[in-house]
Amino acid sequence: MCVRKKQLYISVTNATSEVIRKLDWEYISNKRGNHGHGLKRIDLTVAKCGGYINRQNEPGVFATEIMLPLV
Repeated sequence: MCVRKKQLYISVTNATSEVIRKLDWEYISNKRGNHGHGLKRIDLTVAKCGGYINRQNEPGVFATEIMLPLV
């Protein structure tokens, strides 16, 4: 996490043995019933703040980058 060009930059990378599925534009977790509610909450918060979110899903790694304006 750091500040870049008047934006808060947050990067989170998780190791996973799970194959994370994607339905339309949403990632679906196998934890507690195939929902991914935590990701939806993050998406809503980033949208509310006028930020940017990027997710990458590669074998063994799930990464999320978020940029939020600090204005």
